[in-house]
Amino acid sequence: MNFKTTGVLFIIIFVWGCTSKKDALRANIKANEKKLFADEMITPSEDSIAKVLVADYQQFAKENEADSLAPLYLFNAADIAKNIRQYKQAVDAWGKVVAKYPTSKQAANSMFFQAFTYQTAMNDTAKAKLIFKDFIAKYPNHHFVKDAKFSIEQMENKLSDDEIVAGFMKKLEEKK
Repeated sequence: MNFKTTGVLFIIIFVWGCTSKKDALRANIKANEKKLFADEMITPSEDSIAKVLVADYQQFAKENEADSLAPLYLFNAADIAKNIRQYKQAVDAWGKVVAKYPTSKQAANSMFFQAFTYQTAMNDTAKAKLIFKDFIAKYPNHHFVKDAKFSIEQMENKLSDDEIVAGFMKKLEEKK
């Protein structure tokens, strides 16, 4: 075998190896999604599956940044992390979607959920307000803009839970 043939063979084996690793990771993700999403709620016994799935999503996105699934997998990782109360991991993953994939379908929702998690789960209203305001500026026609504005109003006026519920009820009545 000459050098040229050996080089071509090496490239083929390398690409095949990468593709196999990528395919194996995707297969693992699909299997764990099936296990985790068999029920509506994540139970403590499924918590470990959720953590593995979050890690696999993040690994896939890190190793395959140009793949069209990368922003979706990061978004899914954040969503699951939030549901198992790994809030820092969730806001970081949503932040990566916004930073690395600003034109993806997941970018706007990632920014909104990042702000909402800062507000409701992490009690960091200053950070939440900044992200909500950035969200409104970047996505003025998004269907969550009204919710973002309401959240900002709630934080600025320090509304009680009863006042928030009354506000929602009033808005529902106005829609009828």
